Amino acid sequence: MARQKLSAQQLPYRDMERLRQFRRDVIKAIPVGLLAIPPFANFLVIVLMYFFPRQLLIRYFWTPSQQLEFLDAYHAIRSAAYAEVLQSLALAASSLPEPRLQTQLQELCTKVQRGSQPQVAELYALRSLFSGPPLGLSKLRASHVRALSRVLFLTPHLPAFVLRHRLRGHVLEIRHLDQALLRLGLGQLAEEELRAACYLRGLNSTHLGLAECRAWLEQWLRLSCKLQGPRSEHGGAPAATPRLRHRRGGGSCSPPHPVQAPAPRAESPWCWAEPGAPLPPEVLPRR
Repeated sequence: MARQKLSAQQLPYRDMERLRQFRRDVIKAIPVGLLAIPPFANFLVIVLMYFFPRQLLIRYFWTPSQQLEFLDAYHAIRSAAYAEVLQSLALAASSLPEPRLQTQLQELCTKVQRGSQPQVAELYALRSLFSGPPLGLSKLRASHVRALSRVLFLTPHLPAFVLRHRLRGHVLEIRHLDQALLRLGLGQLAEEELRAACYLRGLNSTHLGLAECRAWLEQWLRLSCKLQGPRSEHGGAPAATPRLRHRRGGGSCSPPHPVQAPAPRAESPWCWAEPGAPLPPEVLPRR
C-alpha cells in the first residue's frame, strides 16, 4: 500500500475487509502475547484459551459451532444496548425545534420499539436531524454515546470525547466498506462474506437464509447510497436511522447512529450516516 501510495479506502472490498479484520485480530492477540512472555506462562495461556476461547482466541481458531455460539453471544451484548439507544433518541426528539420532525422521529422510535421495521424512505426523511444538535455526534449526551459504543463493540469506559472519536472512525470505516461493496457488486459475495457483511452492520445473520440476508443488505446499501453526499457533522446519516433499521422483526433492535435496511429478522435499531454516509453498527467483536 505504501509503495503504491494507496490508502485503506482505495482498496477493493475484500482487501479492505481483510485489513479491517486483521487489525482487530492483532488488537485481540496482543494482550495474550504479553501474558505469555514470563517463563512458563505460556502453559497458563493455553489453559485459559481452552476455557475462554471466545475472549482469547481470534475468530480464525473458532470451530463452526463455536462461531454460531459466539456470534450469538456478541449479538446479545449489542442487543442489550438497543433499548437505551432508542430511549436516548426519543428523549432527544422532545427537544427538536421543528414539530414535524419531532413527531416523525417519535413515531419512528415507537414503531421500532413495537418490533416493526422502518422503511428506507422513513429513515431518509430524517437524515437532516443528525447533522446538528441535538443528534449530531459531537452533541450527543454521554450516556447516548456509551450506548452506541456498546452496540458497536467498543469499550464504553472511556471519556466521551474519546468515544466520539472512535465512533466516528468506526462509522467512516463502514461507509468506505459500503462504497467498496457497491463497486464490487452484491452478487459477487460468497455466502460467508454476505453473512459477515450483514453481521458487521447490525443484523444477526447466523440464523437467516441467504435470500433474507441479501434482501436486507440490498436495502442497507440503497440507503447508504442515498446518504452519500455532503459530509455531515459526524460523517454519516441520522443517528437513529441505523438503529431503527436493525430493529426489524428479528428480536433485536438497531442503534441510533448506524444505518441498516429491513430484513425479516433484523435486530438493530440504529442508523447514522455522515452528511453523506451511512452509519452502521456490527462488526466483529472489538474489545
